[in-house]
Amino acid sequence: MSAMVLRSWKCSLCLLLLQRTLDVVLMNFTNVLFAYALVPVKIQPFSFPQAPEEGKTIQVTCGVEEGDDPVKFTWLKNGNIVHSADHLTILTHKRLSVLIVNNVNVNDIGNYSCLATNPGGEDKFSSELLVRGPPRWNQEPQDVIVGVGDKAVINCTALGHPKPVVRWARETSRGVADVGLTALPRSDRVREDKNGALVIDSAQPEDAGYYNCRASTGIGTDLVKTVQVTVRGEATVFVNKTPVRSLVCKNSCPDKEKPTLNLFFKYCYLCVYITMYIHTASKQHTRVHSTLHDYRTNSIRVFIFPRVVYYVWYAKQKAVVFFIRYYLVLTLQCLIITADQT
Repeated sequence: MSAMVLRSWKCSLCLLLLQRTLDVVLMNFTNVLFAYALVPVKIQPFSFPQAPEEGKTIQVTCGVEEGDDPVKFTWLKNGNIVHSADHLTILTHKRLSVLIVNNVNVNDIGNYSCLATNPGGEDKFSSELLVRGPPRWNQEPQDVIVGVGDKAVINCTALGHPKPVVRWARETSRGVADVGLTALPRSDRVREDKNGALVIDSAQPEDAGYYNCRASTGIGTDLVKTVQVTVRGEATVFVNKTPVRSLVCKNSCPDKEKPTLNLFFKYCYLCVYITMYIHTASKQHTRVHSTLHDYRTNSIRVFIFPRVVYYVWYAKQKAVVFFIRYYLVLTLQCLIITADQT
């Protein structure tokens, strides 16, 4: 009897599981058939007016020529979703959506897309908006600090139509009434890439200075920005075909003469400081020997403290001698480089 009840319970459970499985399969199959029965959405092509001038109001309409309701519209600019805000207005009504750009300017230049979706699928259509006007900064160049041997990239891009032409030049007479400009040297190390960026590979002290970026569309006023390139670090300078390590660019090298003189005066100040330190050390030497003499005269049986004091003084003396030699060599190199540059 119990065996029959157990079998009946198992059969009921199996039938219930089978019924649930069939329900899920039939539901999914019905949804698939319903989706295939719906007509996918299809957008009617549209386009912006050809290169309108700044200040005008333009609009485009994204309409659906095929597809079942309901239809949802989404507008994108360069792949990013846009909403009604500022001077952009979006009006949607059932099977169409209108994008209105009020007081258009070059900042509105971009690729606009209309995305329409319904239960049967989705469709997207894109059109590019170009605006005639003077250039405006997209990536404004900034001052840069680079180490010797490193790579520097200064971006300079602008928006506008026609497409802005970017040119780099180097200032040769900074600080005078008429700033002189020279074209960039034809070199693989200092160049202008196809995107308008100034690229300096393996920066050297002579690359330091001021650079001028100009962007022009032929309409209105050009964009002009001057940036400073500062090169820091150690470099190897050849004096009479002999390599000499130079510290001219240890701090900053916007030009060649002033940093060198500043460095020279710093080393002179350091030599004076070391001389004063030697004088102080000599006084400490006298005090140490006086202390040792007092210990011996008074026959104080203390051996550790006098020896420690003496060894500390001896280590300071050796360190001072080492630094004197090191900085005298650096000062001599600084004088050689200064004479060579002048």
